[in-house]
Amino acid sequence: MELRGYLSILRARWVVLAFVTLLSLLVALAYLLAAPAVYTASSRVFLSVSVGQTPAELSRSYSYAQGLVRSYAQVATEAVVLEPVIKKLKLGTSVSDLADSITAQAPLDTVIIDISVRYRSAERAAQIADAIADQLSTAKLVPGTTDKNLPVTLVKLATADVPVAPTSPRRGLSLAMGGAVGLLLGAVGAVGRDTLDPRVRTAREAAAVTTAPVLGAVVLDPPARRFRGRLHWPHRLRRRRVTPDWTRELRSNFQVVQRRRALRSVAFTSAEEDTATGRAVAGLATALADTGAEVLIVDADSRRPTLGAEHGLSGTGLASLLTGESPTEDAVLPSGVPGVWVLPAGPVLDDPATLVDAAAFTAALARLTERFDVVLVKAPPVLQVAEALVACRASDGVVVVSDGPAMDRDLLKDELRALQLVGAEVVGLVLARSA
Repeated sequence: MELRGYLSILRARWVVLAFVTLLSLLVALAYLLAAPAVYTASSRVFLSVSVGQTPAELSRSYSYAQGLVRSYAQVATEAVVLEPVIKKLKLGTSVSDLADSITAQAPLDTVIIDISVRYRSAERAAQIADAIADQLSTAKLVPGTTDKNLPVTLVKLATADVPVAPTSPRRGLSLAMGGAVGLLLGAVGAVGRDTLDPRVRTAREAAAVTTAPVLGAVVLDPPARRFRGRLHWPHRLRRRRVTPDWTRELRSNFQVVQRRRALRSVAFTSAEEDTATGRAVAGLATALADTGAEVLIVDADSRRPTLGAEHGLSGTGLASLLTGESPTEDAVLPSGVPGVWVLPAGPVLDDPATLVDAAAFTAALARLTERFDVVLVKAPPVLQVAEALVACRASDGVVVVSDGPAMDRDLLKDELRALQLVGAEVVGLVLARSA
């Protein structure tokens, strides 16, 4: 996947990214509030060796001091130095615990020992650093020496300053690290969830299943305003004389595909029973009629006919046309919207499967395309009704409509596979989203 694809995922899954980042920042803030403040104080000790008077002897003594200073740096954290410090300052801690808070090191090519002490109290940290430097300076670590003949001399260079601000926890760094870790984990979580999410809701997710373009998205009414089992012919559009934005977008993209492929008849279908297919067909028909086109809607779902009931039409319809009981002129009825005509499903038959006659349906569809600029066929669900494949194969192209705002990816793959097996050409997808 290219960088643009990952950015698209993060943009689509911004809620996951924001939630994980915020959670990480809250964890970092909780750590800052719970962690005790630790202060660091430092002192320095200079080591010299009094051996010889000549330049050569002094040079050798300096080299000897450089080798010796590392040993003294290690001794700074030993009991011989720390026990007197604990007694002097009455710290009430063990040597090992105090040693864990002390760092003594000798910079390269120097005879200086840097002593750093980390402690919960700033004043105590400075006192311990000074006490270690003093104790290290007076400790007699060379056997057989006295104050008079001591060849090694350690001098404290400066008194430790009381630190003003704590060195741990570092608030700015902790929050920055928390935010960075949150962004990283959020990005990984967003990409992982997108990869494992079986739903198809966007054009990018649809592109992972099929190469057919997404023509638009049909907007569904909220459940409280939805009529179960009806086509939702846009009565409100006629009353308001307004075309919704989603129908204009669908019309524009559909016209591009229609001109490119010379489509005269297009079947709209879904994988399972839904309300989005009928709404997409009705909205597109109205939008196409606004451009002056003569549009016919064919209700090919004889098991769940909706157009006739929606417009108060009964009796004749597609069933009558296919069986030869009614001519085309009598079966096609005006919808009430200028430029839009309706061919209802017709009378409900005891066995709708008897209408599965590809030759008859194809011939009827050919006659209808000669009379109208475009014929939109509302086909039954592909994975539920056998007649759906007949209607889709007889049409010039097929538009697959999402079953709902979050269609299952595997279900869409099964639907596309079924259409491919019968030779139906999928020319586009229409997604669904809630109002």
